Amino acid sequence: MASLWFVPTIVLTAGAGGAWWLLRRIAAASGEVHTAARRLDWVQPALVPIRVETERARAAIDRLDRR
Repeated sequence: MASLWFVPTIVLTAGAGGAWWLLRRIAAASGEVHTAARRLDWVQPALVPIRVETERARAAIDRLDRR
């Protein structure tokens, strides 16, 4: 009879712990996504000269006379 009093409490406590753990993992993942987006915003402008040089090289190759 005593187990009828303790089991629901244990189950609810375990569920609350699982929910807390899951929320912590979601918060950590959200922070990692924010950090990655911030790094991408920093790296992306640095890639513009590479993109321009690639387009120039492609245009130069397209102008070559292929025989």
